[in-house]
Amino acid sequence: MPESTGPAILLLHDGELADVLALLSRMDLPPVERRGRPGPADIERPWDLVIATPRRLLELVDRGSAPERCVAVLDKDSKTARAMLQRSGVRHLVRRPVHPQALRLFLLYSLYRGPEKRRDRRVSVGTPVQLRAGGFRRRRALLADLSQTGARLLLDHDVAPGRRARLYLPAPLAPRGLRLRAVVVRACAAEDTRFGRFEVALRFEDASAAQRQALSRAIAVHRAGPAMLERPVEAGRVLVGRDLSPRGMRVDADAGVAPGDRLALALHVRTREQPVVVGAEVAGDGAAGGLILRFVDVSEDAQACLARAGTCLSIAAPDAARGDAGLVVSEILAREQAR
Repeated sequence: MPESTGPAILLLHDGELADVLALLSRMDLPPVERRGRPGPADIERPWDLVIATPRRLLELVDRGSAPERCVAVLDKDSKTARAMLQRSGVRHLVRRPVHPQALRLFLLYSLYRGPEKRRDRRVSVGTPVQLRAGGFRRRRALLADLSQTGARLLLDHDVAPGRRARLYLPAPLAPRGLRLRAVVVRACAAEDTRFGRFEVALRFEDASAAQRQALSRAIAVHRAGPAMLERPVEAGRVLVGRDLSPRGMRVDADAGVAPGDRLALALHVRTREQPVVVGAEVAGDGAAGGLILRFVDVSEDAQACLARAGTCLSIAAPDAARGDAGLVVSEILAREQAR
């Protein structure tokens, strides 16, 4: 089997993070899992992301240095543990309970913020396609992601891993249409069922030079961002903010939005099972740095939720000057850019 082209993720724990392991597997981001103390190879290898319990992460740091991107997952909110992690250079903490969707978005944000590091570049698509996996019948599916080596689909019927398949890409995604041989490498229940009850990952096989060129053109068209069709969120649609209040929040200057933009946001807060949906305007630079988002079209229920949400956020970034600053993980549902 060829070497994985995905990001290098290390998961360090003693069994406490089995749910995180399952979440990463559903995201098609399988980590290197270590149970117990990290070994010399774990310390020397450059990781795109390290996720660990405080105990194991501190062991890793004590024997080397804090990875540039690391997340500590705390079962109990201990001030002592948070202080030790902060002094060790750990930048982000996840305090349970945390909603799986909020954690999923934050892990995407942690992995893909900044220059693209994946050798096998994936792009968001959101186009209806057809899949044949066994038998002669083609079935409708939604093409969520596409790369030179594979694809991720959302569909309403289950497909067994290991099954041979044919993926049919229509025009204009491929000018003359494109039929690709593939094998199903993963199939599971979809977290978001709006576009299909099942999520299927394919690995392409025996692609010709002409097919690879057609794939390159399709990928190039979608590199600027996700398709307009509503679809499960990808890293480019994750917005992380601070200083949450019923009136708004602050985001980093490089968050991918600009003054004058109007947004529809789904805010994932600890006090609710479902996200809080609000409108927002990017109002300009904030005195503390970054950009200010001013909330608009906020219902009374959302205002009441936001009023108490700022003190109980699951994800934090320890800051020596500002204490344990809570982070607000949100999804950009729609965006109208400033003219």
